[in-house]
Amino acid sequence: MKATQNPSQSRDTAILRWTLEETAELLAARGLAEWSIYCQHKVLLTAAFDAETVIPSVHVVYGIALQTRISGASRRIQVAALGTTAVQTISQWLTNDLSEAESLAPYALSEASRPTAAGLLESGKPTRHGFLEACGPAAYGLPKAGRPTADGGLAGPSSLTEQHVATVGRLVELAEAARLDLASGDPLLRPEGRAVVILETVATRHHEGEPRTACRDRSRLAFHVLDPRTGRRGFCGPGFPGPDAPPLPIGRRTADTARAALCLGETPVSAPDGDVPVVFAPGVSGMLLHEICGHLLEEDVAAHPGTPLRHGERVACPDLTVVDDPADPSSWAATHVDDVGNTARPVSLVTEGTVTGSLSAELRPGGHARRADYRFPPLPRMTTTVLHPGPHDPTVVIGDSSGGVFVHSIASAWCDPRSGRFTLHVDQARLIGRDGPGPPLQPFTLTGETTATLRTIDALCGDSGHVDARCAKQNQLVPVRTVGPTMRSNRMTSQPRPQK
Repeated sequence: MKATQNPSQSRDTAILRWTLEETAELLAARGLAEWSIYCQHKVLLTAAFDAETVIPSVHVVYGIALQTRISGASRRIQVAALGTTAVQTISQWLTNDLSEAESLAPYALSEASRPTAAGLLESGKPTRHGFLEACGPAAYGLPKAGRPTADGGLAGPSSLTEQHVATVGRLVELAEAARLDLASGDPLLRPEGRAVVILETVATRHHEGEPRTACRDRSRLAFHVLDPRTGRRGFCGPGFPGPDAPPLPIGRRTADTARAALCLGETPVSAPDGDVPVVFAPGVSGMLLHEICGHLLEEDVAAHPGTPLRHGERVACPDLTVVDDPADPSSWAATHVDDVGNTARPVSLVTEGTVTGSLSAELRPGGHARRADYRFPPLPRMTTTVLHPGPHDPTVVIGDSSGGVFVHSIASAWCDPRSGRFTLHVDQARLIGRDGPGPPLQPFTLTGETTATLRTIDALCGDSGHVDARCAKQNQLVPVRTVGPTMRSNRMTSQPRPQK
């Protein structure tokens, strides 16, 4: 898709940079030599739908986070404002030398609005555009956006623009079409989901560097459909970089993919119980490596002496190479600057089967310090995790895996960072027969241990695909993409899940 320019982005960037620089001057005047500043302005444009209706909304998040050392102690403050209001609040905080606990409560941004039983947003208010504006600047008593104040400062981020209104209109069109396509004449099917555009600009600076800004505009379609007769749920959730809503044909294809996952007209069978070969579809293979390898090589885990993966250790076959690239421009999670001001660059985690790297949130190159928004501390996180293709033919690999399972989708996953034990909840898979993939399987789990499972990977194919998702860690959700080829583990433990 060709991205169009966001007219409010330059205004938001100017306010973020002004807030950043004024705060840095305050810190210099106080004589503080160790600090990090993060400013954010994010607009979420959404059209959510179910079988009956579509609800459009706008949710705005903006603020500044400052971490510094005062009298030898680490102190942190988050302020739900930008411009003059933010700078004045931080100035007062520095003057009074408030504690972290005292400073957070008055300035923390309220949680996002939630739909009520009446279908309205609790903190929303109808606007002349016909949809609900959940958290606008007026809610926090800030002046109009980008307007000079009496003392020469700037007050508040950008307000709702006509482009925002037009984008919401396109999202509503996508949601209406998806609602109809997912049901497609079957009154028992229950469609739901959302189409989202996120317009995000951040500015960051630390005591050793220059101001850095990044635009992280992106969109995502997350379409679900439930068949209550079988309990099966279909899902498709592609993400896209740029400020535009996906075009309608992409929305229709997304809905078709979600509906196809229901396997209508086929009878699901129970998954095998015990150790079986498992073939992962393109992109889904990357999800496995994201979970059992990537999380263990994030430095808050990798630095622990008991971690299952150690630098320099051979853990897999020579065909296995894993790289995390936060700057990949094709990814909906891409950024050229991380959330502490580091330049984003690829980091090799595993090279030809040997552990060669880890992901850091420190002030050094890498670009893997990420936070959900300004209210959270930065953590070392993956962004776009790429499992490189290998030499094998996927048709041959699947044909040689009779009695195993072919995994199309993983609903959720979890890995214990200390033991390396993991669980994958598989919601879309097929039993592999002599002639290839056979009947669909009922939901089941795959379990194993990281180092043992890595050694069972015996085939990486020459194809490739990707999966877009949101990854949770310490209550922070961030966008991620996993890329990878068809891949086989010759032994994982399968366990059917009880059916409701």
